Amino acid sequence: MRSGFLWPVILALMAGSLAACADHAMQEARARRQAFLAGLVGRTEADAIRALGLPQQTYEVDGHRFLAYNQPAPFSDFSFGPPVAICQTTVEIYQGKVQSASMHGYC
Repeated sequence: MRSGFLWPVILALMAGSLAACADHAMQEARARRQAFLAGLVGRTEADAIRALGLPQQTYEVDGHRFLAYNQPAPFSDFSFGPPVAICQTTVEIYQGKVQSASMHGYC
């Protein structure tokens, strides 16, 4: 009788452990991406495009150029269709050099 009680507890602990691992993996991936983007600061716009590819959108404001990259959120589940969660990376260019790079959304 007692062993029937243990299985739900064991499964709950395993599920919690898996969730913690996934959260840790997402945090590590985000940290790697932020470090990569920080390495672009001071580089040329051409260097940024070489590293990230062609942007999906560009914006010009007061002499600043913004390159926007939209990607599905990491660890998205595509089994039910296209992803709803988007991670947007924005790179700010001023006088031909990367001034900043940031991530917004589900990254």
